[in-house]
Amino acid sequence: MLKVATYIGPSPIDGNGCFTAQDIPEGATVFSLDPSVDYILTEEMADMSPNWFRLVLEKYGWREASMRFMAGDNARFINHSWTPNLAIDRRTAHGDMVAACDIPAGSELTENYTSYDDDGPLYRERLR
Repeated sequence: MLKVATYIGPSPIDGNGCFTAQDIPEGATVFSLDPSVDYILTEEMADMSPNWFRLVLEKYGWREASMRFMAGDNARFINHSWTPNLAIDRRTAHGDMVAACDIPAGSELTENYTSYDDDGPLYRERLR
């Protein structure tokens, strides 16, 4: 679940992106996995889901071991960048996302998908 105010807008990176509506200081927590908002499924649960949901999960979700995750808010629109402004805080169970630098309001939030999901579909396309 996002911990900062955001909005969705057109992205020069890929379709739509998640933009911050407020200044975010370096080191601030931007996203924390929250089971009351975010999707947390076993691979078996994901496989039993309707096809339309599996497609959404494949596009906007990520894998960790035998689990599948997808943000239930605007965080699912955070795009990949090789020079992201968000970084994973490895001290947390599922790697909270923190600001890697000061991020001014109006900036697109970005992360490096390969830092946690090396088989994510969106970043694979970027490697081609």
